[in-house]
Amino acid sequence: MRRVATAGSLCLVVLALSLALAACGSSSDESTTALTKAEFLKQGNAICRKGNEEIGKAAEKEFPRSGPRPSKKEMEQFASQTIVPNIESQVQQISELPAPEGDEEKVEAIVSEAEASVEKAAEDPSVMIDEGGEDPFAKTNELADGYGLTVCASEGEEGR
Repeated sequence: MRRVATAGSLCLVVLALSLALAACGSSSDESTTALTKAEFLKQGNAICRKGNEEIGKAAEKEFPRSGPRPSKKEMEQFASQTIVPNIESQVQQISELPAPEGDEEKVEAIVSEAEASVEKAAEDPSVMIDEGGEDPFAKTNELADGYGLTVCASEGEEGR
């Protein structure tokens, strides 16, 4: 996952981070009918798409392409006040989807990893923008992409 280096790349990182963290699964609530995997992926990727659009719009408003390059402090503030809360919401929404039958453990692993990534980002927003640092969302992206939550695991793409 790329990190923010310029105002122009901020939008890509914002989208990538929101996708990565939203790349989570569902809890296994036995009182709810399990979704098929196709329906779970459709709903999960829709949640990510909506969240990504919200973050992208907020980034464009906060850091217009024609404006000056944002400072590291401004980008960290945007990450902590806009990106992290949005991603937390996406993770929560997806975790509430009924996991496909037989995939409960896979989905729980994705959710757990996404929650851990969100926690790291909330504790230290600089991990979201520092070039060359460790990507706290790498494992989340890998798990989500492998499961089929491609919108959630991509860097601003609509899925592969």
